[in-house]
Amino acid sequence: MAVSEATDLSDLRPYWRTGAVTLAAILAVSMQSLDSHTASVALPTIRGAMSASTDEIAWVLTAYLVCIAISTPPIAWLSRRFGRKKVFLSLIVGFSLSSICVGYSSSLSEMVFFRVLEGLFAGGLAPLCQQVLLDTYPKRLHGFAMGCFSIGILFGVIAGPTLGGFIVEYHDWRWVFLMNVPIAVATFVLIWLFVPETEKQRDRPFDFVGFFALTVAVASAQLMLDRGERLDWFASTEVILEAGCAAAALWVFLFHIIMTKHPFVQPSLFNNRNYAVGLFLTFGFGIMIYGHVGFVPTMLQKHMEMPALTTGLLMVPRGLASMVGSILAGIMLAWVQPRNVLIVACLLLSYFTWRMTFFTPDTSEAQIMNIIAWQGFTMGLVSVCVATATFTTLTPDQRAEGTSFFNLIRKFGSSVGVSFLVSQLVRNAQTNRTSIAENVTPYNENFELSSKPESWNFTDPVGVAAIEKEVLRQAEFLAYLQDFWWLTIVTLAMIPLALLLRTTGESTTK
Repeated sequence: MAVSEATDLSDLRPYWRTGAVTLAAILAVSMQSLDSHTASVALPTIRGAMSASTDEIAWVLTAYLVCIAISTPPIAWLSRRFGRKKVFLSLIVGFSLSSICVGYSSSLSEMVFFRVLEGLFAGGLAPLCQQVLLDTYPKRLHGFAMGCFSIGILFGVIAGPTLGGFIVEYHDWRWVFLMNVPIAVATFVLIWLFVPETEKQRDRPFDFVGFFALTVAVASAQLMLDRGERLDWFASTEVILEAGCAAAALWVFLFHIIMTKHPFVQPSLFNNRNYAVGLFLTFGFGIMIYGHVGFVPTMLQKHMEMPALTTGLLMVPRGLASMVGSILAGIMLAWVQPRNVLIVACLLLSYFTWRMTFFTPDTSEAQIMNIIAWQGFTMGLVSVCVATATFTTLTPDQRAEGTSFFNLIRKFGSSVGVSFLVSQLVRNAQTNRTSIAENVTPYNENFELSSKPESWNFTDPVGVAAIEKEVLRQAEFLAYLQDFWWLTIVTLAMIPLALLLRTTGESTTK
């Protein structure tokens, strides 16, 4: 697909047009990111409204995530074949209409069906936004462009749970999905007016075998990760089958793209060192982002007895700080190599994550706010540096496929993060409970002599229940802290990968 490469600041004029394109991209990726995270908060309420079981209502989220993963890879071919602007507008229209249908669903089967459609339309929004931003800005301002993209991603990730909780608490849960419509209308208008169309490339046929193999691999892996914890992982026949299908389909996909003349994705793309390393980095970032955003609010409400509103307010500084970090990183990367900023940012993020392992139920709100605000700031730095380092050495013709697989890997990293951290939380909570319960007995002199509530009485069933409740609470709280240790390790593991990144002036091939 032929696209023009901006070369200097004169390509940004008129500035208001560039600003309009940037705003359109931010709104589009925010819309997709918000929908993913507000819906997860509303699931308990939707479950009651639909009279569904826990396993049934989980398909509202599972179907959406699986379809996003499936629809992300083919967006490169579609944008080349039909034109990026036309595809972009079609996705926005489809996403907004399916969101309306989800919001007005009267049964669970209807909702799951329309969530499938919503996910299919949502999958291409993020890679198209990256393509538009990279083609709009000159290369030396790609850091700023990725900063704008990160603002959209992080806004949805961080503000989504708070916004979803507010809607569920004070309005109808249906507005979790209906609020997409005004954002979609504004995005559609901006793209229609200001985003230029690209040349169509009709000489490259669609690789159905490669697409089918990748689709089966991605869908099977997503289902395995999403349902594994509920089905006790490989004790379940379903999970074993999904893992087998994912592995077999991935092998077919890799073998096919190497051997065929017109593969679904060009293998030469992965010969670019920065791009290959960037995929590993964004996978790690996907793991981190769920751990920081998904676990902290739950821990504060469940184990530190903070109201939902207070928890939401504590998350606001992190959202603002992440946007500041994204903008600052974008500005710095015009003069500083992404590798250098990324190493410093990972060190800082690992430090503030490590600080969370010392949280106690008595930790003050001011201290919590300070730590998570710094986390947000460093997450903004990491997000922009990873994206910029990944794409800075790609040619314009490689960006379509590059952005699609980049977003696919980031989503897959988030799914792995969810599965791994939740399984560790459950396993460590059980281990901690056993360890604590060994010392909570009437025969332990230290326990008997320690100060404790009068209701804790081993001779009274009510007292035993109260003791058991406290043991479970402390065991799970410790399990959260142990998950923060894992997140610290993941963040530190990104530093050696960052050292493998080439600077802009180096050769980009292996």
